[in-house]
Amino acid sequence: MNSIILLSLKEQLLKASKEVGLSGLCRHKTGNLSVINRKEQYIIITPSAISKARLVLADLVVCDFEGNILDNPNNNKPSSELPMHIACYRNRGDVHSVVHTHSTYATAFAVKGLEIPPVVTESVFYNDNTTVIGYGKPGSAELAEKVAAGISDNSDVLILEKHGVIVMGEAIAETILKAKYVEEVAKVALLSSMLNENNL
Repeated sequence: MNSIILLSLKEQLLKASKEVGLSGLCRHKTGNLSVINRKEQYIIITPSAISKARLVLADLVVCDFEGNILDNPNNNKPSSELPMHIACYRNRGDVHSVVHTHSTYATAFAVKGLEIPPVVTESVFYNDNTTVIGYGKPGSAELAEKVAAGISDNSDVLILEKHGVIVMGEAIAETILKAKYVEEVAKVALLSSMLNENNL
């Protein structure tokens, strides 16, 4: 592995992890993020059971496409959702980062198995499109298979039924921004659906 590229990708992922931890997109120890080096065929992913806001570089885990660990300085367990991330990368060659959140408003739609309606213009940042993926147990091969089957070039946002959200993109900073817009649009959609025009 090219050590300079590896360090750069780790630094980008660490910065993004702290951002989602501090912003509330990934509260407590929920959610997971990854980036990929397609040329050298490895994935860097956040570990299980550590708050995103508290991560350090040595916590990040490097794996290959089969889930084998290549680099793991702090001997952490990679996120249990690694198979789901691998499914995203295998089925979308244009994707270079994946963010999985349990953000409150977007997850409310996931609980009901509903797409997030593009009710405000911010939805253009993810092409106004979300795709619902049927329920699979978190971290399971079944869920990874359902993601692989449901993924398409038309949607960078997957709503995982009764679970959370996957957002895919190129640079990790851009993918985080998409995830923020998804949460904001979901919030407006949910709140506006509660309004009774007769009471305004």
